[in-house]
Amino acid sequence: MNSNEHKALGVNGTMFAGTWSHLFGPGRFETQCRIVIDVKTQKLVAAQALSGLNWVSLSAAEKADLSESLFEANDVSSAPAEFDLEQIENLPDWAIPAVGKAAARVAKAFCEGLGSTLTASELELVCERNRSARDSGACHTHDFCDANAVMVSAFVTCGLVDSGAEVVTDDLQPVWNTAWRLAADAGFRAGAIQCPASGKKEVGGPVTLTNVRRSVVQFTVMHFGETNLSSLSLAQLVRECDVGECLSGTFGVVSSELLTRDQVDAESRKLGSDGAFFLDEDDAANR
Repeated sequence: MNSNEHKALGVNGTMFAGTWSHLFGPGRFETQCRIVIDVKTQKLVAAQALSGLNWVSLSAAEKADLSESLFEANDVSSAPAEFDLEQIENLPDWAIPAVGKAAARVAKAFCEGLGSTLTASELELVCERNRSARDSGACHTHDFCDANAVMVSAFVTCGLVDSGAEVVTDDLQPVWNTAWRLAADAGFRAGAIQCPASGKKEVGGPVTLTNVRRSVVQFTVMHFGETNLSSLSLAQLVRECDVGECLSGTFGVVSSELLTRDQVDAESRKLGSDGAFFLDEDDAANR
């Protein structure tokens, strides 16, 4: 990235954001999602789903399913505007947690690298020039050193790229840009950057109850004994089943209680990557 062209708050020019309605498995209702994608790398950078009145993070399986719909089934990267996605210059605030943990570590290492490269007075001058610059996105660390090289070194320190690397790959660009913004906002002081606690789940809002009367794992066998199940809705099937009853090796009722989003994700992980949960029609009508 050219030092004269670097934007501290910007992304790489290939990011698009917008909303997307997605069906997470058969028998479920369409879910409204908000997304950020990189059309160059065909990567889903960040995504959240609307659950009640709150935006919540997707599980790994849900992200993979959504990504397949975006890039394989619909090829949104070829013409994002046709899907009402808009090019963005900065990551939206809600999307930052998706890359925030790695970015915070990189930003801290970057500030430490600058601290060993520049004097305190030079760093003060950088911050002053950044504040007074007409283009608020310009970063004047480049006036005193090869700041891009310092940033790459920070990626190496954090184990995100191999030692000796001179650039970072495109899929790490969101981390790069977010780290640069965090560092600039902190006045390039490592101590002012807070790294998120390890293992803490990042969500877009409070955890809320999801109206699930019966939670079932997605099934592939459409028969139970001699009964053909293919003509029945999942809601009808679930109402006929008791907790713990299996209709096939890959279909069973696992809960009859209201579940939180975290509990649903936990059950899905137990059941494997094909796990999926469905709303009962009666509960859906009362949402």
